[in-house]
Amino acid sequence: MIAIPGVRLTSFLLKVASRCNLACDYCYMYEHADQGWRQQPALMDAPTRRLLAQRLAEYVLHADLHEIIVLFHGGEPLLAGASRLTETARWIRDAIRPSTKVSFSLQTNGTLLDEAVLRAFSEVNIAVSLSIDGGAAANDLHRLDHIGRSSFESTMRGLELLESAPEIYAGLISVVDPNVSPQGLFDFIGPRNPPRWDLLLPDAHHERRPPGRDRDPDIYRRWLIQAFDIWFDRYPGVPVRTFDAILAGCAGLPSETDAFGFGEPTLLTIETDGSLHDLDVLKITAPGATSLGYHLTSHTIAEAANAAQFARHQALLRPQGLAEVCRSCPEMNICGGGSVPHRYSRTGFRNPTVYCAEMLALIQHARARMNETLAREATSGCSRVAPTDLTSWERSESSLPWLDAHLRAWAEDVAPEWEQVLDDIARRHVEFQDDVRTLRFLDAERKAALTLQPAVRLWTTVMASSIRGQQHTSLGGAMVAPDPSYVRVLASQASAEFSYPRVHRDDPWLRLPFDKNIFFESEGVARLSLPLVGEALGIIRDWRPSLAREIQLLDPDIQLVHDACATQEEIVSFSDNATPGCLYVGVRSDDGYLNPYLLADSLIHEHRHQKLYLLQRRVALLEFDGPLIRSPWRVDPRPPSGLLHAVFVFVQLLEYWQHWAHHAEGSLQARAIKDSEVIRQRLREAFPILRGTRLTKTGRALTDVLEGVIELNAECLSTYPVAQAS
Repeated sequence: MIAIPGVRLTSFLLKVASRCNLACDYCYMYEHADQGWRQQPALMDAPTRRLLAQRLAEYVLHADLHEIIVLFHGGEPLLAGASRLTETARWIRDAIRPSTKVSFSLQTNGTLLDEAVLRAFSEVNIAVSLSIDGGAAANDLHRLDHIGRSSFESTMRGLELLESAPEIYAGLISVVDPNVSPQGLFDFIGPRNPPRWDLLLPDAHHERRPPGRDRDPDIYRRWLIQAFDIWFDRYPGVPVRTFDAILAGCAGLPSETDAFGFGEPTLLTIETDGSLHDLDVLKITAPGATSLGYHLTSHTIAEAANAAQFARHQALLRPQGLAEVCRSCPEMNICGGGSVPHRYSRTGFRNPTVYCAEMLALIQHARARMNETLAREATSGCSRVAPTDLTSWERSESSLPWLDAHLRAWAEDVAPEWEQVLDDIARRHVEFQDDVRTLRFLDAERKAALTLQPAVRLWTTVMASSIRGQQHTSLGGAMVAPDPSYVRVLASQASAEFSYPRVHRDDPWLRLPFDKNIFFESEGVARLSLPLVGEALGIIRDWRPSLAREIQLLDPDIQLVHDACATQEEIVSFSDNATPGCLYVGVRSDDGYLNPYLLADSLIHEHRHQKLYLLQRRVALLEFDGPLIRSPWRVDPRPPSGLLHAVFVFVQLLEYWQHWAHHAEGSLQARAIKDSEVIRQRLREAFPILRGTRLTKTGRALTDVLEGVIELNAECLSTYPVAQAS
């Protein structure tokens, strides 16, 4: 991915129609502060649509985009007519280079859908989402036409037609009315099994409060928690994006909705007159709030990406852009301050979301339900892994049977998602059916091993998210695009044997999840580094053969990196659950290639993170991952899970450096003595802090085991040999 100035735009919302045949009383376009639609042309004309296709093609080349999403929107976009929409889709596809995937979607109220429209959309692959707020009584509370007539019957006809075209059916959108029974809403929507369901709170902010909350301050909190419980207990197979995002955040995974978490502005809105705008929901805040001051006729999209409005929006999606109360909140990393439009007041956006109390209560309730379920599975025998002997699991000399059991159970867990992805590729991409067949006929052992490979896990997750109509983002907020063609790579490698370790393998799925500050070493550096990596692994094997076997079992891939933000003295390494089983390590410092003993430290460090991630997939170690606490290893406060990981890592590294304090000489021995003393002191500080957090029974037992390891080796500190001069 090349670095470009400004934000990186990957989604383009086309206001092909600025009018609507319904008069929904909560609509952010017609019923809120910005009434700019009144000056817009009713439809986007042909010259504007042709120019848009040209501008998109220019920007795709400029930003080297491998996938973009084009959303047909309004008003009601079907007022533009199916022929105008399919014509626009063809113009855009013809203009953009063949190597870039263009995905089209459309948001409709469903009243104008008919079989001819769906046939036309199927031909050019325009996915369709439909808005409906529940059964007739619920839907007609707000979704009437301009003379007050019900829209329910015509919407239902559209929905039933859309359900008959599953190849383009993308999902449903409903706006919450807290006076509508959540049970009734779920009993209406749930049995229909939509591919995705967006359940949205009414657009509101601090100058225009949520409707009904002044009379009953608790009304939305009660509704959301009841709705979550109904979904969690009765309809967990229905992908409700808000609830899925909260559970993902509680599990430490990135958010896939702009209502939660941090990220980047990636969407450009194009009005019917060709003017360019920021996120269109910002219309609820003030007249002209979305305007960039640019137009297709006079500006490129690359220029729009540099607009001051986008820079301001980008700042609001960073921790530094949040209100002080948000930055001190234990749920900051999940909520991210909430949806930007919902933070607005006359003084600006440095406020909590107007739904702050509701979001805080919902996140904490969702975490409690998740942890309760995990704990029940762990103690009821429902888990496919027997309760783990944590002492045996922690020690590499006795861990392999436990690790193997956890890996087998994990492979069983991910198998349905893997099959769903293969089914979807076989259905949508005829050219890959032979590759899908190859993967399906693998024997059980090889299939299980393949599905747990680091790159394959990320690819499967992104593909499954795409099936649900969700965007997957990197740690830096950039979109990670689905790629069905990767199935061909997997089929070609499925039966191949590989020798461990796979160092710096050229696989894009090992390099996608990270932000622009992380650079991967060149192939030349990688070739020169192979002996160094081999030497570091040999050091680990000579010190502790069982640990080397653990690393080989859990971590098949090693990638060589450097971090643009790190100082030259820092040794860079990291791991992430997005690519489980890949160790990312630096091999160069300011004075050349790394000492192999320091590289061994990095490999052990990241392996221990991966080992703990594996346990956490089956066992809850924390009842609540908050509030933020002090960590002896970091300047900034950390969630309790971060401190638990640090303790787990450094208990092993203390043993490593104590070994070399006794068995090395010269400068290496001096380094080992110094590092041992620093690690031991920080562990002494860390354990009381960790015990003050809300650990589960298993989390407390693991902490006992780790502290026992330190006590067992305590006498080593007083018997260090005198370090010899280097």
